[in-house]
Amino acid sequence: MVLIAQISDLHLVPRGSLCSGIVDTNACGERAVASVNRLRSRPDAVVVTGDVIDTNRESDYAVAREILERLEMPFYLLSGNHDDSAGMKRAFADHAFAASGSPDRLTYAADIGPVRLVALDSSVPGASHGAVSPEQLAFLDLELAAAGDRPALVALHHPPMATGHPKMDSIGLREPSAFAEVIARHRNVARIICGHCHRAITAAFAGTIVSLAPGTAHQIEYALDGDDTLAFNLEPPAFLLHRWSEAEGMTTHQMMVDRFPGPFPFV
Repeated sequence: MVLIAQISDLHLVPRGSLCSGIVDTNACGERAVASVNRLRSRPDAVVVTGDVIDTNRESDYAVAREILERLEMPFYLLSGNHDDSAGMKRAFADHAFAASGSPDRLTYAADIGPVRLVALDSSVPGASHGAVSPEQLAFLDLELAAAGDRPALVALHHPPMATGHPKMDSIGLREPSAFAEVIARHRNVARIICGHCHRAITAAFAGTIVSLAPGTAHQIEYALDGDDTLAFNLEPPAFLLHRWSEAEGMTTHQMMVDRFPGPFPFV
């Protein structure tokens, strides 16, 4: 069995600051890390699906290192639209995930037990929407083929399908059809994992399943079908826990960051 925790959209800020003047995202990030560390079934690794910082300033990755290196298991970072890929690679240069590929793209593959993680950099400098280059698609194709019958977990920040939230869909992954063609060629993609939307969302895509993680701090206000609201709220922070076994394949659980009363025995 393999357990992979997915935390997303931390939006960490300089110490003493509040994200959007309201949210103490640094404290929320610290609580998320503590929550992952105290899970009774210990994850084998953690994947952070982008927007690690809020400000796009390389200096703020010092805060990210301070918080994320409290994790008691290996972690892997992705770049989101609030991130600086080159700055993140420099800040985490001593981590294997930052050591490969071009200096300004955070694209790599890694083994988490029998699961092959393929991470793509969907960030577009100076923009909120996402894109994946032909070079990254070729890398994905090769990695999925090389994995053979092993399960693959494909990770990128921007979701490749419509969620129904008009404003967030307008800044989703551009031209997802090319990405879908690569995914559809490989039957070993157990899950595609994304962030960006600050909500737990599940969808079918190119013969597999996409799982979007909620935020570890603030959530995006629910809006569907022509509702053009774009705002955030303070619904409870959460993360995802992906469980893979050879017998059952991949299942995904939503976990709350904060503690709640219980457990209580059934009577």
